[in-house]
Amino acid sequence: MSNDLLPPADADAASADPAALGLHDAQPGDSDPGTPDEEASDELGDDAGPRRATFADMGLSREVLEAIEDMGYFHPTPVQTAVFAPMSSKKDLLVQSRTGTGKTTAFGLPIVEHCDTSQRKVQSLILTPTRELALQVSRELAMLGKHKGVVVETIYGGAPIGKQIDNLAAGVHIVVGTPGRVLDHLGRRTLDLRNVTLFVLDECDEMLSMGFLEDIERVVAYLPKDKQTTLFSATMPDEVARYAKRHMKDAERILLSEGNVSVADIHHAYYIVSGVARTRDLLRILVAEKPERAIIFCNTRDETSVVARFLQRQGLDAEPISSDLTQKDRERVMQRMRDHNLHYLVATDVAARGIDISNVSHVINFSFPESAEVYIHRTGRTGRAGKAGVALSLIGPRELGSFWFLKVMYKIKPEERDLPPATVLEGVLKPSFSHVGAPPPPDPVEVVCAAVAGTPTEEQLALAKKVLASEDGERVAAMLIAERMAAIAAAKKAQADREREERAAREASEGESRWGDRDESRGRDRDR
Repeated sequence: MSNDLLPPADADAASADPAALGLHDAQPGDSDPGTPDEEASDELGDDAGPRRATFADMGLSREVLEAIEDMGYFHPTPVQTAVFAPMSSKKDLLVQSRTGTGKTTAFGLPIVEHCDTSQRKVQSLILTPTRELALQVSRELAMLGKHKGVVVETIYGGAPIGKQIDNLAAGVHIVVGTPGRVLDHLGRRTLDLRNVTLFVLDECDEMLSMGFLEDIERVVAYLPKDKQTTLFSATMPDEVARYAKRHMKDAERILLSEGNVSVADIHHAYYIVSGVARTRDLLRILVAEKPERAIIFCNTRDETSVVARFLQRQGLDAEPISSDLTQKDRERVMQRMRDHNLHYLVATDVAARGIDISNVSHVINFSFPESAEVYIHRTGRTGRAGKAGVALSLIGPRELGSFWFLKVMYKIKPEERDLPPATVLEGVLKPSFSHVGAPPPPDPVEVVCAAVAGTPTEEQLALAKKVLASEDGERVAAMLIAERMAAIAAAKKAQADREREERAAREASEGESRWGDRDESRGRDRDR
């Protein structure tokens, strides 16, 4: 377990003293995120409450307002209201807002509104950590700018580079891409950033945690020095604060999620599990909870495959998504989820970065996340846009301490729930469950015997009898078993590491170019 969950010995000075970084706080009001409902009263103080802001109040052009209406948006969310004016005034911004608050539209509105469509030159560059997020951001910006004639190009690894080169040569206004493929185009001189006035880093905390800092700084070297920079981040770790200090000037900081993971629209709960039969415990929880749609998070690619196959054998509609999948398979799985044709998406953090799926009723931590920031990103995928959501965690003995620190650090007050009994799988199962019976649990003695190779000598057997007959016999036996099982686990890990290194070497040799597929392999070493 990572020590990232432990509170730092010295509190984050950058977060505690924004002025030291040249950051100025701007605290927006607690306005409602906004939904397509009936119009609120235009009068202040009547029974309907204060008048809610509209997009027309922001002074947007007719073309952009028409696009917003086409998209079904009625009222701006708090982050959209807070960001529009300072971005329009060309200020550097550091925006902390959790996933699902409308941040893409927040930076998309000023970008599209102030885009000069008479100049077919790249005026805005948005970097994202994953190709999925790049595609989502591009779709949103294209919809916002469709009546104005704004041209958006998405560049990311895993897609044919020739088409991207042709589109860039024809002239575009906005480029959305992943760092590796952007560097590839810069190296080929097929992307010209000399006219960029606005640079956006979306999900900055995720990007830096994935090791993209060097690539980002190489991209920044191609940008004009007088550009405007805007960072969006769900959390504010040291890396983001340091980057802001180095690359931003007199940045205004807009805080909408600071220290607030346990928001009103997410109910946090956890189950204490033994860790021996974790997949079966998950099945019991799913039968009892009956989630409408859920994302089940695992820490490794192997776990996603194991969990998804197990759920499929029980008759559940589940599919894994990890960086092992081809782009075509990833898009197929994600389209099933968006179309509400998939009940359970089993994902790693790397694969789920940038995925924007609405109406997820539950986020389930099958494996407890490696850091507090990851927990925030995971749970932020439910309870979005004012809708209620549930975040469930399976907590084993080794994870109790980390979970406790998480509660202290972020003031979460999760509900402890009793693990549903095994009988929950009997009689009350839906038809999709009932056709496959759960296998009996393995005999623990057989497990130990299988793990210990070799035949003991007569002397060793005699010594074992004496040890077991002694007062500390059980404790000594337990220690020996623990030592042997740990050695076996270490050997398996070493073998997995060797296989991963061999696979990484093969992937590197098969890369499309020096940079083109770099985005796709980010984080894979942690994904096993």
